[in-house]
Amino acid sequence: MLQRSSDIVEKVLASDEWPVRGSLGDLLLLALTEATHMLWGTAFDLSHLSWLLDLIPVEVPRTYSISNFSSELLPRTIDLTVGRSTFNLSSIIDPSQNTKGNGVSSGFLNPDPLSSLLNHDAGEMEPMLIGISKPLNFQLPVTHSTPIVMFAGGSGIAPFRSFWQARAAQTSGRNILFLGVQSREKLLYEEEIRDLVRQGKLELHVAFSRDRNGLQYNPSTKRMDQKSIEPRFIDAAIIEQARTVYDMIMPKRSGGHGGYLYVCGSVSVYETVMHGIRKAMYNCRNVTKSQAEELVSIAFSERRFMLGKCSIIIHLTSVSPIPQRRSRPNDLQTYSCRLNRSHQSRN
Repeated sequence: MLQRSSDIVEKVLASDEWPVRGSLGDLLLLALTEATHMLWGTAFDLSHLSWLLDLIPVEVPRTYSISNFSSELLPRTIDLTVGRSTFNLSSIIDPSQNTKGNGVSSGFLNPDPLSSLLNHDAGEMEPMLIGISKPLNFQLPVTHSTPIVMFAGGSGIAPFRSFWQARAAQTSGRNILFLGVQSREKLLYEEEIRDLVRQGKLELHVAFSRDRNGLQYNPSTKRMDQKSIEPRFIDAAIIEQARTVYDMIMPKRSGGHGGYLYVCGSVSVYETVMHGIRKAMYNCRNVTKSQAEELVSIAFSERRFMLGKCSIIIHLTSVSPIPQRRSRPNDLQTYSCRLNRSHQSRN
């Protein structure tokens, strides 16, 4: 009945675009302007909205890396680094293509500051069902003196913040971070990183893909010097430090440092990092392709090369399905989440 009385519903159902970029909330709000109140009362029982739950699919849990280190077994708060996922609403729903929608989970944890849809009072707490997952294939080395190399793209820096905080809290080996970011403006935790660099507890090699306002690590002064650098990707920074990367991936029995290497980011970040590592080995020792692959395989087999993240699993049980709008794309922020201990999962 609603389908026959609403052009927007007809257009969505007849569209070749699937899924249509938008939410059920967008569709119902537009259909509401086209259908009469009497029709709505006939099509839906407005006195009891249980039927609405049948239309909304159950949200799958989202996983986010924990971005801080705590010595407490059950800390009261944790930090998350959340990049807000944004998209243009379908032209069917918004012909002007000027309206932005946000991801359900990322838009909830990192709301658009311009939006008032989630404008809670500063002191208000909203309970969420969470679980903690600690993958066995993404652990710091047992021996604190073992050096580590971290490769991150964008919000992939999240688990490494907990890594460098844990390592800085104790006497440890070298901590090297290769980071790929779009611009200086999107470099997260810059002051914290600079402070650790000054203390000699972290080495940063950063690549900005859309910014010439670069930063270069100075091993003599242990500072990050500002320098004009052509836009580049993370593999360029890796190749620039070819000798260090080669020594880290080389096992101790073969004269290397036997370092632990970690990659966190998208599939494209992983591919770019691996390209940089292989090219670094070619340039440094003139190894063949098969020799480079063998060194990488050895590192994986010795569990010194790891992919993944330590995650918090969040079940969004109280999030409205209607998206927020007017967002700034890919905004990142740190989110402090208060743990409801009665809902923690100790896996």
